Amino acid sequence: EMNRHLETKLKESEGKFLPLKQKYDTLQQLTEDMKRSADELEYEKNRQISYLENENLQCLGELKLKKKEIQSLKVERNTEIYDEPTEDIGSIISMKLSSLEC
Repeated sequence: EMNRHLETKLKESEGKFLPLKQKYDTLQQLTEDMKRSADELEYEKNRQISYLENENLQCLGELKLKKKEIQSLKVERNTEIYDEPTEDIGSIISMKLSSLEC
């Protein structure tokens, strides 16, 4: 009688344990899936950050080159302005006076 009572209690316990074990296994799987998803998101975030950092460095390099080109063009333009032949003020006055005398 005692054994039968214990077997009944054992079967009842097993009946309660199995659904709890299934829930535990399901939660365990969900936890692993979420961790894997979080790791994938972290990897993707780091990949995008690395790409953007490299893109930024490339843009900064191009900007430096363009600034140097602009500076060179400014220097070249200023040099051309100063290299152009100019008439001295005396020549201009003489030409004006001679045109008045006629």
